[in-house]
Amino acid sequence: MAAEPPALPGGLGGSPLSTPQVQVTTDSFWDEVSGFAELRGGIRLSYAPGYGDESLGEARVQLKTEREVGAALIEASVDFLADGTTSEHSFDWESGRGPVDMRALSLSFSPLRDVDVKLGRQVATWGVGDLVFINDLFAKDWNSFLLGRDLEYLKAPQDSVRLAYFNDIADLEVIYSPRFESDRFIDGDRLTFWDSMSGRITAKAQPIEVASPGDAFEANELHLRASRLQGRYELAAYGYLGYWKSPAGFDQSLGLSTFPSLNVFGGSARGPLGRGIVSAEFGSYDSKSDPTGTEVMTRNSELRLLLGYEQEIGKELTASVQYYVERTRDVGAAGGLGDRDRELFTLRLRKQLWQQTLTLNGFAFHSPSQKDNYFRLSASWKASDAWQWDVGANLFGGDEPTFFGQFQNSSSAHLSLRRIF
Repeated sequence: MAAEPPALPGGLGGSPLSTPQVQVTTDSFWDEVSGFAELRGGIRLSYAPGYGDESLGEARVQLKTEREVGAALIEASVDFLADGTTSEHSFDWESGRGPVDMRALSLSFSPLRDVDVKLGRQVATWGVGDLVFINDLFAKDWNSFLLGRDLEYLKAPQDSVRLAYFNDIADLEVIYSPRFESDRFIDGDRLTFWDSMSGRITAKAQPIEVASPGDAFEANELHLRASRLQGRYELAAYGYLGYWKSPAGFDQSLGLSTFPSLNVFGGSARGPLGRGIVSAEFGSYDSKSDPTGTEVMTRNSELRLLLGYEQEIGKELTASVQYYVERTRDVGAAGGLGDRDRELFTLRLRKQLWQQTLTLNGFAFHSPSQKDNYFRLSASWKASDAWQWDVGANLFGGDEPTFFGQFQNSSSAHLSLRRIF
């Protein structure tokens, strides 16, 4: 599923809060609740020392609701999870681990005709990339993505304040998180990865340990976007003041991985070209904790560029390709991470069959610079309005130190049955 383009968002359309009209309803609470119940299992396709054969074994129930209270809208979404592949069952609001994951809990309103406000736990998506993110620096759940959970779980929620101002020149959006929200990153607990500090593949018994950059209001994040429609093209400029979303540094005195300071500035464009849609995005990553590029234990500043094209090439058959490159500004201080440029090509093929009840999806990542790859394959069959089957696989190839090669022992296949209500 492609990331949402920077389309011009619409206002909520509510009247100002100065004259709220409280609505009284006699509907039952459960009449406003939707969601699903799901069983999902997965198996590893290669041996990983210290890990079991099962990659997934969980039962999940998601409940979500929206309710209008005067001119405001309350949204809530919560997942209840029974996970048979982990021994950790304590509740963790930030990481989503444990039996409860609060996906959304927010209040939205329009204090002025051209202003929207959204407060609370929410998921945001920016940029034009398809599973490649440059200016989308909101939290991601990489464990869910690589294990084979539904694609919606790639985006992790953040506790934020969102302000949007709509006008004829450009729509402005500001999202402020008082507490830094890191990615739900790969830490060795469920998936193996290459630890550059120790020079080896991690083991389950030795997961990565991190140091927090600070408490709420001390370590915070600010996301900025200005967007407008110029002719048939959607244009956007972005800014981010915060931290690397996954550990990108190491404190030798503490023996812990860290989240160094990071500023990002970039832009994107998306619109029609020929019979398809062309997109472009760039970002300048300024690693503030290492301004001279000489700190070996901190990730260097980078320039990132993405070009993409999508077109329907047959009956209900869509193809999209992307070229992505990230350039390390000072490879000499990159701590032995490899080449100056990391190049990546992606190809997606999506085919619908059986009156659009069966969807086949194939997504391939290939890096010619690192000589590694990742294939994400899935088939989804909607047997009825209420029942859906999904089967898929995550396949990795390459050498251990490379980006995708480090997950070679984590290739897996999965199957799920979902009851929608």
